[in-house]
Amino acid sequence: MQSKFAYLALVYLGLMTLADSVTDSLLPTRSGRWNLATAALILKGVSDIIGQSVIGYFLNTKSRHHAMNINTTSILVASLVTLLSLFYEQQWPVLVAIVGPLVTCIGGGSHASSFLVLAILHDQNPPHHRFTSYYWTGATSVLAQALGPFFASILTDQSRVLPGILSGTCCLIGFGIVDSLKPPPYESNNSSHDESTSLLPNNQNDVELKTLSISVTEYLSRCFGKKSLIRSSSLIFLPQVLFLMAICKSTRPLFKTYIQHRDDVSPTEAEALWLLRSVMSVLIFGIILPAIVLGTAPRVSYPNSINLRVARISVLFISTGAFMIGLSGSLRSITTGLSYPKAEDITF
Repeated sequence: MQSKFAYLALVYLGLMTLADSVTDSLLPTRSGRWNLATAALILKGVSDIIGQSVIGYFLNTKSRHHAMNINTTSILVASLVTLLSLFYEQQWPVLVAIVGPLVTCIGGGSHASSFLVLAILHDQNPPHHRFTSYYWTGATSVLAQALGPFFASILTDQSRVLPGILSGTCCLIGFGIVDSLKPPPYESNNSSHDESTSLLPNNQNDVELKTLSISVTEYLSRCFGKKSLIRSSSLIFLPQVLFLMAICKSTRPLFKTYIQHRDDVSPTEAEALWLLRSVMSVLIFGIILPAIVLGTAPRVSYPNSINLRVARISVLFISTGAFMIGLSGSLRSITTGLSYPKAEDITF
């Protein structure tokens, strides 16, 4: 039963990430639309933050099943709204950049899906298998993020409606998986896993009949107040680390537009470069890192040491990629400076 729940949860995450990635591929990225692409990127991130707060509130007051349905609905509505706005792209191009990303504040995007799936895997798996499930979650997300733009580019050549249909289909299948992940009532009282370390608040079960009473003000105080977990000594540097990693990470709308402006490449060449970047991302974060974890796990008695080691490797990879992107723009200036004739080489 635990393996079935884990597989279904990973399939759900893959579908939600694929749907969200396909929707992001419909955002404006062509040359000359730098402001719209940047606005869409920033608005998507802000909406995701708001949506994840909404998901957290429903986890505190309702159930995991309810939160997953809201998250799936948020991704589905964002996909449909983005698809409909494409028909008015010539008259009001701002609709494509703003309306779709704004809708995800209802229940978050695929990042909220990752959190929900992590909660499921954490509760279903025994402690010595949990960290392995976390890396499978990351590999699934990376693979789905790479497949999203690939499918979107192929389907867009056939019809501009097909990417939206693909996203909607993924969400509809996701609703079915959410229903199958809901455990029967008798399992909530006979759980075999250790609830003392549950990720969900107050060891909450999905079939819990009693609704927890918590106001919005109290919930926000728990998240951002003086007694918030983020202010604890173990997590105090987490926002800074995530912020620095976000600067290093180039997402698709910004990457394609940036490289067209900087290096004068065509949209087709930018698409090919993004595909190469996606393949490298899948290879590094979807295959190499999980393989390292699975290979070294039996020899390590404390799984947290693996988490810290892989976190350092991940930050090193991301930082190296950021340096390579920055140096590639300076390469022409560097080579020009090196080839400039020195004073002693100049003859009169």
